Amino acid sequence: MTATITIGAFQLPYDLKEDFHDYKAYIQKLPLEDLNLLVCPPGTIRYFQGYEDYLLYHQDLAVNNSCIVAPGFFMKGQYNTAILISTQGEIIHEQQQTHLSRKEFDQGLQRGTSLEVTATPIGRIGLMIGTDSFYPIIGRILGLQKVDIVIAYYKQPAPYNPWLQLSGVWQQVQHNQFFAVESAANGIIDGIEFAGETMIHHPLCSAYVDGCVQKLKPGVDGLIKGNLDLKSREQIIREFPIYKYLNHALYEKVWGSNENIKGF
Repeated sequence: MTATITIGAFQLPYDLKEDFHDYKAYIQKLPLEDLNLLVCPPGTIRYFQGYEDYLLYHQDLAVNNSCIVAPGFFMKGQYNTAILISTQGEIIHEQQQTHLSRKEFDQGLQRGTSLEVTATPIGRIGLMIGTDSFYPIIGRILGLQKVDIVIAYYKQPAPYNPWLQLSGVWQQVQHNQFFAVESAANGIIDGIEFAGETMIHHPLCSAYVDGCVQKLKPGVDGLIKGNLDLKSREQIIREFPIYKYLNHALYEKVWGSNENIKGF
């Protein structure tokens, strides 16, 4: 596993036309060199005629830039679903949203029933979709699977509420000591205006203002990059091993014996 990794995440222009050629042209202008992981915003599938075109483009993006690509999330059947694409263009992880808003329930969406992480050359990666970030159990389950990086998709209607966003991924990062890339939806999607900040989170709060390596304000397009030092994170975990303080007996009573828990 690489000791230091470079992560990128971008926001699209607020008024970018829903057209594949405009989407492609915008990404071609971004400085994607030397990235290990690129995270796209929620809703990018709307720039394509269908899932196959969407998948093919982002597979090529991963291969051509030799980086792992997280191309946002999309509807698959009755589930909000996110995928992870390897540097070889293969789908290496798929995750369904596990917690839904009332509106999503009313729309007929279903909840996923599993939450997994996948091992990659840059560490163990997990995914959070939408309202999943507001449920502390999500970060804890991923953390107990020894996740290194969480990719989270924030999609909340405007006007922007910074305290609402802060109550999600930022808290998950500090409670579980993983890195996170939080990609926010901005602009009009299906007739609804969305707003949020795209952020690269770091569990070493004192090292960065707001505990963030980089951030993009709502409505501002562009690319942010962050260098994540996995060894410095390991040192912090050794110095303050949060999971050592868990009530292991209680966890095993609820979920049964778990080798991941015993590993802390």
